[in-house]
Amino acid sequence: MLDYDYLTTHQPGAQHAPYYFVAGFLFSQDILRIYQDLKLPVWFSHGVRGDFVDYSFKTTVEGKPNWTVTIFQTGAMPHFEVTAEFVRTYDEFLARVAASAS
Repeated sequence: MLDYDYLTTHQPGAQHAPYYFVAGFLFSQDILRIYQDLKLPVWFSHGVRGDFVDYSFKTTVEGKPNWTVTIFQTGAMPHFEVTAEFVRTYDEFLARVAASAS
């Protein structure tokens, strides 16, 4: 993953990605269909405070058997605000995925 992260962040124009994200340009027009069609296990986590809290479209995947939604009482970066809880919750998700695969 580290190799992939390094490679993608060193592509021409990569420094503009955060601005594209904030402006809403990083997502394709059919991203909801793509998310709905995913077959692999998905852990979707998010916070509830700040500018990036409109998750109204999560209802299109909520309840799907391969999706796990975790809401943290944090801002946009729960992995920084409640690191231990975030990691514990992610580890629990991975354990459930591994158990269901065996």
